[in-house]
Amino acid sequence: MMRKLEKGVIISKDTFYEGQRILLDFMQNFDEHDYILVGNTNSGFIAVASETHFSPNYLPRRFRFNIGALHQYILTSEKEVKYADELKSGDTVLIGKKDKYCELPIARVKKEIRPFVKITCECNGLNISAILQTDATTALLTENGLKLLDDIAVGDEILVFPWGKATHLGTVKNEFCEEF
Repeated sequence: MMRKLEKGVIISKDTFYEGQRILLDFMQNFDEHDYILVGNTNSGFIAVASETHFSPNYLPRRFRFNIGALHQYILTSEKEVKYADELKSGDTVLIGKKDKYCELPIARVKKEIRPFVKITCECNGLNISAILQTDATTALLTENGLKLLDDIAVGDEILVFPWGKATHLGTVKNEFCEEF
């Protein structure tokens, strides 16, 4: 059974180059509490909200998650991860919905070149990070709801999923693995 999300404190937020970002579109709409788990390393995942909010240039796209850089890990089940770049239409990924998780199929994967920011937070002695698109459509989950990535600052609390497990070809392995 999956654990609940925990609070992580932002310890850094750094502008981080330009590269390929990935959007995942689904055949259903999500609400503001729904999220996908995205991580730069195997230490853990950050809860990234679906695009349920209004932004200056876009209407909400409630069927979409902006999951950031293509190299990141995405939790696809309780015990498996994939690189974002490996995902394709028909694959299932783990979606958090308040206090439960479900696996849903991806309808479309979209890749584009965009600027990024690297968010790192601390939770229970783990540094958990994600490289996310610098955009008003990217929002993270907090205990009080959504917070736009543009408004996140060092010292803020966001919701994260500590992992700390080594993987090989997407499957959890009982072996040493350190990433940073």
